[in-house]
Amino acid sequence: MLTSVETQAQATRSIVEVLPPEIARKRILGAKPAAAFIGLSVSEFRRRARIGEVPGPVKLSEHRIGWRLGDLCDWLDTRPAA
Repeated sequence: MLTSVETQAQATRSIVEVLPPEIARKRILGAKPAAAFIGLSVSEFRRRARIGEVPGPVKLSEHRIGWRLGDLCDWLDTRPAA
């Protein structure tokens, strides 16, 4: 059985496969789906975002931020394989 984080990561990957690449890369994800997409917990993702270890967020409104899927994909591509 999949956890909610795994389900979100799977749904995000499905979106990437369905949408044209130029549109999928511009999609904005909140902290929870962005963290799931790159395989981190939300708290670890936010900690790394604060210190600049993951791509910076995009300010959507005064109280809302998100991450571009394309930025996350590019960041993953630069990481060494585990």
